[in-house]
Amino acid sequence: MAKAATAWNLDAADYPASGPLRAQLEFLLRYAFLAPSTHNTQPWQFDLRADGIDIYIDDSRRLPVIDPQGRQRVMSCAAALHNLRVAARAFGHKLAIELMPQAKVMPTLLARVRVVGARRILASDRALRDAIVTRRTNRQPYLAKPVSFVIA
Repeated sequence: MAKAATAWNLDAADYPASGPLRAQLEFLLRYAFLAPSTHNTQPWQFDLRADGIDIYIDDSRRLPVIDPQGRQRVMSCAAALHNLRVAARAFGHKLAIELMPQAKVMPTLLARVRVVGARRILASDRALRDAIVTRRTNRQPYLAKPVSFVIA
């Protein structure tokens, strides 16, 4: 039985390892799309470039009442950047990330991400990547039970 076609049905085995960089970047973007965002607004836009991806803030998705300064929109875009970075590392890409590269002339451009080489893939890279597709939002109340922890 085939899996339903949803954003969450993302299988690392489908990564086009021998494909062109553009196809690899398009695949990596699927992880960025899964980032959590304020009220699920997904306030990001991505521009695929020859060697990477530009991340823009989408002003049409602003929430002026709960986020008048746009801080939560920027944090949501940062979460998408983080997912992109995690996925890139897990597939062996070394990235160069420039934050707000043209802040004065293009304030909506939040980050320029470029693939600059290859890197060794660690088991922890794969584990973080795989956690992206299992993340879920839970708005249920916390239990009254205290959290136990050990101080090492």
